[in-house]
Amino acid sequence: MNILFITDHDAEPTSGGIDRTVTVSSQLLSKYGYRCYLAYFNTTENRQTAPFEDRFHIEKENFTAQFTGIIAKNQINHIIVSTAAKQNTRFILPAVRQSAGAIPVYFWYHCMPGYELVPMDLNVAFYRLFHNPRKLQTLKKIIISALSFMRPVMKLMLRRKYSYYSRYADRIIVLSRPSRLSFARLAGVSKNKVSFINNTLTYGYPVDEYTIRRKTKTVLIVARIDEDSKRIALALKIWRQIENKKELSDWKLFIVGSGEDKNYCRCLARKLKLQNCHFEGRKNPLEYYKRSSIYLMTSSNEGFSMTLLESQQMGVVPVAFDSFDTVRILIQNGYSGFIIPEKDIKTYVHQLSRLMTNWEKRQTMAKNAVENSKRFRQEKIIEQWKITLCH
Repeated sequence: MNILFITDHDAEPTSGGIDRTVTVSSQLLSKYGYRCYLAYFNTTENRQTAPFEDRFHIEKENFTAQFTGIIAKNQINHIIVSTAAKQNTRFILPAVRQSAGAIPVYFWYHCMPGYELVPMDLNVAFYRLFHNPRKLQTLKKIIISALSFMRPVMKLMLRRKYSYYSRYADRIIVLSRPSRLSFARLAGVSKNKVSFINNTLTYGYPVDEYTIRRKTKTVLIVARIDEDSKRIALALKIWRQIENKKELSDWKLFIVGSGEDKNYCRCLARKLKLQNCHFEGRKNPLEYYKRSSIYLMTSSNEGFSMTLLESQQMGVVPVAFDSFDTVRILIQNGYSGFIIPEKDIKTYVHQLSRLMTNWEKRQTMAKNAVENSKRFRQEKIIEQWKITLCH
């Protein structure tokens, strides 16, 4: 069976977000006999080997002709559109639908349905307005966040957006059972048109007990530095309180990733006078996972967090806010990590501090985290793919 993935970028293993999810999923499908192909719009610098039979760079004209040629030449049986860029999705879906004929088309939605309704931090918004190039988009977000009466309008716009996906795709794929119900409700479509496939484990092996025992006094964040969803600024404010505790002065925070708000967060770190906070930029996170003890997440929304899976697989105990549906699927609270009530910074700092000062507790929870992550091992997730593709 031949599958064509369509993405914004030339997906490769060290990318984050959607690109990483597509790469890991194609690795899984290839392992079980599927032949995966990739069509993409934007090239990626320093691209590494990824598990695709072939890759096709799509020019932004004559979409239908390009897709028709790729489909015919490679005998494609399924097409999975996995784009996030609005301009790409808007033109791709009608072209793919026309090219596909009777071949099933899926739209793979990686975000938390309704994330667009989460208000933006106005401090970040005004910083972007004066320092970032996308001023019109930022101004729109400021208006939506500041004016509560805009929310019903946003819901109507959201329904229009989601129903557009449903109009051209035979099925919608989301990342969890709760997201399936949320997407169907927001789009105004039957839940029978929406399937869910959980993300699978990124790495082919879990960390061993020897590595867990050798973990250092390191707290880790692996994320795109984007305040719309990741709230790294909130993490920095939490870390300020940690640095105020003398007994935790030998702990360090490493932030792996880059993004639109990296300068804002660096400025905030200097303003807070953080001493043990290190911005590492975009790097392969594996070695950081291996040596880190605690994973810190402050996201306002997530689809089905790859980093919560990766951290637990590598024995890094996660602490996260109860701000998105799938956090309770990914973390067993008090067993493999801690789930903190949304915006309860006092409790977050308290639980984080307790974990940092209790080596035995960290060791136990790290081992539990590894076991918990096995619920999403490849042989389980491939069954979800088979059910969806054979539906």
